Amino acid sequence: MKKIFFLLFLICISFASLEWKSEVDAEISTIPLIFNGSIIVGTYDGSIYAFDPEDGDVIWVNKNLGTEVVKVVEFQGKIIVPLRDGKIFILRDGGVTESELNANGQIYGVESANNLYFTTENGLYTYQTGELVELYAKQGVYTHPTEYNEKIIFGVNENLMMVDKNGNVQWETELASLWTVKPIISLNTIYIGSMDHNLYSLNANDGNIKWSTRTNGAITASAYADGGYIYVGSNDGYLYSVNSETGIIKWKTEIGSGIFTTPIKTKIGNENVIVVGSNDGKITALRKNDGEIIWGYSTTDRVGDPIAYENRIIAGSNDKNVYALSTDRACIIWEPLDGEKIGYKIVKIKGMIFSTYESAEAELKINSGIWEKIKLGENNTFVYELDPNLYPFGLLSIECREKDSEGTESNPIKINLLRDAALPKPEFLFEYSSNVNEGEQILIYVKDMETGELVEDFKWEYKGKSYAGNEKIELNGQNKGKVEIIIKKTGYEDTKITILVNEVLDPIIMYVVGGIILILILGFIYLYKYR
Repeated sequence: MKKIFFLLFLICISFASLEWKSEVDAEISTIPLIFNGSIIVGTYDGSIYAFDPEDGDVIWVNKNLGTEVVKVVEFQGKIIVPLRDGKIFILRDGGVTESELNANGQIYGVESANNLYFTTENGLYTYQTGELVELYAKQGVYTHPTEYNEKIIFGVNENLMMVDKNGNVQWETELASLWTVKPIISLNTIYIGSMDHNLYSLNANDGNIKWSTRTNGAITASAYADGGYIYVGSNDGYLYSVNSETGIIKWKTEIGSGIFTTPIKTKIGNENVIVVGSNDGKITALRKNDGEIIWGYSTTDRVGDPIAYENRIIAGSNDKNVYALSTDRACIIWEPLDGEKIGYKIVKIKGMIFSTYESAEAELKINSGIWEKIKLGENNTFVYELDPNLYPFGLLSIECREKDSEGTESNPIKINLLRDAALPKPEFLFEYSSNVNEGEQILIYVKDMETGELVEDFKWEYKGKSYAGNEKIELNGQNKGKVEIIIKKTGYEDTKITILVNEVLDPIIMYVVGGIILILILGFIYLYKYR
């Protein structure tokens, strides 16, 4: 099982760099479409919005077409808008309705490739000369259709099938309940997930199953193929990377909630990542080769399918917002958590920066102070030690931003900490022998009483002198008597420990005393025997 890069990510409010978000009147129901330089989305109340990708401003809107928009696609320079109730609108640029069709039944999916296809509760249709033409008729629950080599692949109920452009069935394979996911094709192989928890691989020529790989939840979103691997989310809350030839799982990473969206590949800075949305409102980026979570953002409701466009990730949410997140530069903070309470102890702020450009730096700002450059470690990670005792009790804000040769992050992330006077000062926990002999080493391990972890960078005082300590204290060659040491660290209670050093007699004296005792014993024995 693949571990999360940092478990704290699961409940963090915001990591990524938000460029803009635009609110609409209803929950977003579609994957964003890039059309003539605009971002187009549909909503559950039957509205279509076009946004400027630079700032999120609404360019135009066509409201109240009807019911839920299934998807928005482009076909022959027009916007095709199928609604769940069977109506299909064709819009010109600017959102003006050009014509309307009716599929006379619930629409499940649409494909826009060489031709336009729709799956409905009654069958498969194609769009020809302004009309819908039935290619395959059967009542059921359909997947989205996929066009491949002038043929159409789709699922209905428990079966996956292929028909040609005239509707003739080429093959049909029983799998399991298929929900409404879209089959994907890579190197003449079909990949599709099902409600029985399995990801299936099938030969596109004959529909024969090559392999199936089981997850721990139903698969209700389409997979993504890239570089010999299939990426698919499951309702078990995990994203899976599966070898496309063997079906062997390379890695799986827990996102935290059910995944109902199709993963995409893009770059965060210079990292190749897989990005996916989840049911708990998170947009998460995982390192492609090992599945480690390295970036993300949290909305306030379920996230739809994301897309990558220029230097942004764009996704709609059920919180009625469309989000645009920058991928060319970002600073993230994964510890501490937003809203966490702190007291007196040093707080380690841990995070990472990403950048496409050279000379990348990380900067932090505490409250209304100045931006401070912080040292970066391996892979552009950082650990900044914050002394809360330098600030008053109450709200403490921490902002982080990335700065490079091409500019500075425009919307830094921010977390708020609450410095609480009611929290007690932490105490030390020591491991040592309180009773040693002269000449023996005194070894004291210094730990945090609450966590049990070794304490770094403390001070200790002995005989009026102060020394730097790290995890332990070592003293050698102490004479008899008491050794008193005071241990100090910012935020901790000063603590004194006392160690008793026992006297050890000089070996020569011990030999002399021993000899005298031996002579006395022998003399006593002689007198007793010959008396």
